[in-house]
Amino acid sequence: MVFIFLFLISSNSVVLGSIDSLSYYYARDDYKNALRHLKKVETTALTDQQYADYCIIGAELNHYRGDFNKAIEFFDRGRKIKWLDKEDEIEILMSGFKTYIDIADRKNAEPIFGELEKKIEKHDVDSALLLKYNLLVVNYFDLIGEREKSMRYALKALNLIDASGTLAHKTSIYITIGEIMRTNNKPQKALKYYAKAEEIARKEKLYNALGKIYNNQSIVAKDAGDITKSLEKLENSARMYRLGRGEVAAAPAYYNLGIQYIDAGEHKRGQKYIRKVLDIGIANGFDKAKYFGFYGMGYYYDTLNQFEEAEHYYLKALEIAKLQKNPPNSGRVYESLYKLYDKNNLSEKALKYYVLNHEIIDSLKISENEAVIEGLEAKYQLAQKEKENKALRLKQTHQRFSFFVGGGIILILIIVLVFLYVTLRNKRRQNKLLALQKEQIDNKNNQLSELNEAVLEQKQQLEEVNHIKDSMFSIISHDLRSPLSSVYMLMRMINEQGLDTEKGLSMVKELSREVNQSLFLLNNLMIWANINIQEIQPYFESFSVQSIVDEAVSFFKNDLEFKKLTINTKLDENLQVWADLNMTQSVLQNLLSNAIKFSDDSGEIEIKATQEADKVCIAVEDYGVGIAPEEINEILEPAVRLQKGTLGERGVGLGLHISNIYMQAMEGELKIVEKQPGTRAEVWFILGD
Repeated sequence: MVFIFLFLISSNSVVLGSIDSLSYYYARDDYKNALRHLKKVETTALTDQQYADYCIIGAELNHYRGDFNKAIEFFDRGRKIKWLDKEDEIEILMSGFKTYIDIADRKNAEPIFGELEKKIEKHDVDSALLLKYNLLVVNYFDLIGEREKSMRYALKALNLIDASGTLAHKTSIYITIGEIMRTNNKPQKALKYYAKAEEIARKEKLYNALGKIYNNQSIVAKDAGDITKSLEKLENSARMYRLGRGEVAAAPAYYNLGIQYIDAGEHKRGQKYIRKVLDIGIANGFDKAKYFGFYGMGYYYDTLNQFEEAEHYYLKALEIAKLQKNPPNSGRVYESLYKLYDKNNLSEKALKYYVLNHEIIDSLKISENEAVIEGLEAKYQLAQKEKENKALRLKQTHQRFSFFVGGGIILILIIVLVFLYVTLRNKRRQNKLLALQKEQIDNKNNQLSELNEAVLEQKQQLEEVNHIKDSMFSIISHDLRSPLSSVYMLMRMINEQGLDTEKGLSMVKELSREVNQSLFLLNNLMIWANINIQEIQPYFESFSVQSIVDEAVSFFKNDLEFKKLTINTKLDENLQVWADLNMTQSVLQNLLSNAIKFSDDSGEIEIKATQEADKVCIAVEDYGVGIAPEEINEILEPAVRLQKGTLGERGVGLGLHISNIYMQAMEGELKIVEKQPGTRAEVWFILGD
């Protein structure tokens, strides 16, 4: 008896140790060890409360590893527990709700949402659970395309964070709002929320959140056409996920890196990352990683036109998608197989997968109507059954007569129906093949048309580049030869007279001023050429007005001393703006350069910065020769004008035009205000955070 008693105590300790270890590793995001302990738990010895925790954690872990069937199995087991407190019941419902959202199963997600909504309204749940519920509902409304409701729940979750949420929760909701902004084609607002999330995540060392932030920033950069920045962000994303949950968590980032490198033509580098995803999936039993690893390898070989290898890996990915019962993943493979077979002139197989892909698309679109259809089908079956019973009674009454007549009619109908079915099927198949061939021909015609347009566009761009080149050579030959000659003469005089004399030091300062003016002129020419060749994309950030004003004044220190000009600044040192730092520096330098150039000796220049509502105004005001009213609009237009200042300073008339272009790109405004004497130039920026 003693031995039996000790054995029972020992067994119970192992069970409790396993459930406690499972909870321990799960709470610390160590999903690999948590999955290992999940298999060790003996469920028959658990209390209802422990079994509920086991089901909730089991659903979450299998959802994480991409085994959605197992996740739903744990959800179903949890729903069968008879004695549950209200919060565990809500947690189990949310585990199933989350899985159905991720596999885009709106039919099963919708009733769970209705049940959850009633329980949340009925019970006074704690704010942490309510926050988790709101975050799930954000994803649900995003799935069904109701963006306004999704945003409303996101803002509701943001308010809950102040009451009970952690900084991790706040980071998560900022990321979610950023995703909503990105999917609504508002990339700048999305980047703003990602920046807020990144600030918190860096401070708190939330590596998993940083991984997701960098991944989303990569998508924005890719959409903007900046592939280099996109790849850089993805590399950072993978590194953060590794620091957080290890290699398994980094698998999605590796997949995205592989696909982007393949698209960029770096096939070997891309294959290395895709192979790493596949190895992670196989080593850890991670079905989601295996699916994307097989699909990525298929895509790699597809881009290299290696048909057999591409087909093999695509079919392996399709097997996993079918086992997971994940329609979106199956649809992705169907589409790739259709294009692969079409490219290799295998029309019958191409048609098969084209139809399968569109069946999935159609099934996702009509899922909300399935309940209505099922009701109609039930009514139809009931009516059909009644009809069959009536026919049976009639058949019994006229059995002998019906046997011969009815049999003959049925036989004829079957022959006719079979004939019609075969004819219609063959005709439909021929129509689909003809439609497919027509589509291929139309695609070829479109490609030729696009190539023709591209050639014409390149011709126009070359003509514009030649015009810019001619203008630049004209300016360099006329206006840069003079300062270079001055520099040469000054250098000769310094070599002859030395630097010890006061005159020698003065010549060094004059040399520095000549070089500075030439560099500034060259910089404006390069910016002007760049604006004419490609579209400019500002990078918004928050920075101090005081810092850029100090930098601009320092840049023109020698010119100010040369003309004995006084700079008066009136601005708040804490004032911030939200703009592109490099563009803003260029704008301020051009405004200050103009003010210096057209001011008389011993004059005064004022730089003021004021805040009005949600904008900041920076004004540069001089008391020089001024600008005629009829010339104000003209000087903002693009044109090369060789201009001289009050002491013969050089200029090409591009500074204000460049500044105007930069301000428009930053959604700001440049104003030239007429005043006598002198000129006042104002730039308006969005107020910084």
